[in-house]
Amino acid sequence: MNMKLFKNFITNLIAAAFVAGIAACSNDTGTAGVLTETESGKTANADTSDIAEYTAMDFSDYVTTDPEKLVYVGGTVKDTKGVPLALARVFLTAQDSSHHTVVRDSTETDDDGRFTFGKIDDCPSYNKSDNCQHVNLLVRARSGSEITLQGVGQVYNGYKRKDSLDIEIEVGEPAKVVIYLNYLERSYAKADSICLAGTFNCIRISEEDRKKGFITLENLPIGEIENLYVWEKNGVSKQTFIGETKAGETFYMNYKVGGYPLDSLQFALPAKTVKLMDSLKLDEPLGSLPAPITVQDTHAYYKLVDEYGNFIPYVAADNETEESRFWALYQEVREDSTKARWLANGWVSSDHMNHWTFPYHLYATAEAGLAFDDSLFETRHYTSVNCINITYSSDSPYPNSYECDTTGTYTESDSTIGISFWIEADGSVVDDSGSGTTLISAGSEEAGFKIAQCEADPQFICSQIFSGDETKDATLYGKAKAMDGKRHHVSFVIYGKHLAIAVDGETVHSTDLKLASKFYEGFAGITVGEFALSDLFIYEPKNLVTKPEENGWNRLKAWLNAFYEMQK
Repeated sequence: MNMKLFKNFITNLIAAAFVAGIAACSNDTGTAGVLTETESGKTANADTSDIAEYTAMDFSDYVTTDPEKLVYVGGTVKDTKGVPLALARVFLTAQDSSHHTVVRDSTETDDDGRFTFGKIDDCPSYNKSDNCQHVNLLVRARSGSEITLQGVGQVYNGYKRKDSLDIEIEVGEPAKVVIYLNYLERSYAKADSICLAGTFNCIRISEEDRKKGFITLENLPIGEIENLYVWEKNGVSKQTFIGETKAGETFYMNYKVGGYPLDSLQFALPAKTVKLMDSLKLDEPLGSLPAPITVQDTHAYYKLVDEYGNFIPYVAADNETEESRFWALYQEVREDSTKARWLANGWVSSDHMNHWTFPYHLYATAEAGLAFDDSLFETRHYTSVNCINITYSSDSPYPNSYECDTTGTYTESDSTIGISFWIEADGSVVDDSGSGTTLISAGSEEAGFKIAQCEADPQFICSQIFSGDETKDATLYGKAKAMDGKRHHVSFVIYGKHLAIAVDGETVHSTDLKLASKFYEGFAGITVGEFALSDLFIYEPKNLVTKPEENGWNRLKAWLNAFYEMQK
């Protein structure tokens, strides 16, 4: 084939690849799996068993010949043991106008593993309005008689351009990447398909994948992959991948959390909670459930992600004496056991939620008489800050500035208060003068509450609400036997104007309250009474334990049961 015919062939091939790429990445009715050459817009078959079948593309119409903009590109290919590889095929790749990877040129390594492409334009562009297309090096090599070793390297010249680049590429057995769809669909309501930049790996997302919650890309080259491209109905967009694939391993990734699995733990709704939910006709899952976990090696374990892609934050309680004991916050807990993976080399970006989704204070041990200011309940509403950038002309005497306005979405129905603790005490050994001793109190007798021994029955506890009215409310709520010398768990929750009290996971009192506006204006100050409390947990459940479409407080009842069962 002469050069003119070859150029025409390549031009037609690029056009066909572009059309095929758009067709593949705009149709969400296909099945899951790695796309074929026609579907993905590839112009080279990454699965061929013969390296010689790769054909280099003519990019002369898209690159510059300006010597000042050219850079010498060469390097070395090595295996995972650092041994240089001869006769490995190295592809110089770029992206076509539909953001699929295409072959620009290729060469073979020498006996010492060296390769060179000479001086090239490292920033090809399909039209003058385009940004330059990222250039990568993709390597495929034989392991015995099969082509199984793969690697990828970036041709990146940065802001301080160099005259030459020497790039070392490691190749090894292919890797896998699991991408959770909650990562992709934070920005896209329904992503169609994705491709990893610099590779020939694309996948269409099916409804079955959506039910699973993740997709798996296989047969990936090892090395640093910078970006992935997501197609959806409105077009294509680039997202940062920031992951380094390793030979024979699987990289897990959700929204700005990623890494390799070290170990795992299992969690599920307790059997008693499942039975309770069935009787109450509640659907799974239960959300935002805290529970203690044990970490075997606190230096090795880093980030925890469940199989639905939910990041599971975990924290240590104040004055915790066991270094390996933490509290995890499970975003979704179901009847079927769920696996959560500890990710080695895991990372969380600065804009990722890396704290608990509701405010909390947690004490492993609260000694009798402990008193502290706690402003948690003074911030029971979300606030937003809106700023306008005010820019003046260059000759203005005034500096540029921001005008900000803080707005809140506070409503009484949003206001929630939660306190839980374990107690092991025998109230009957307290003399009559001690009957009615307070276990814990918050706020004051103008706006607040206390949990104390019932005056007539010292082995029982009662709660009293100070509603903020001028008339003191003498009503006692939630009488339950919890001071009989055995270990008991107590939960006290005010949810809007509803009170729920649970002992050992069983709701013993559930009622609406008459609270004055002063009660919601915020109160501070927590005081522990005459008995030591374990795992004192002060928190704001907000709307995390109810569903808008559900009436009543059955889900809160189930949540309190699971909360107890998962920590007993």
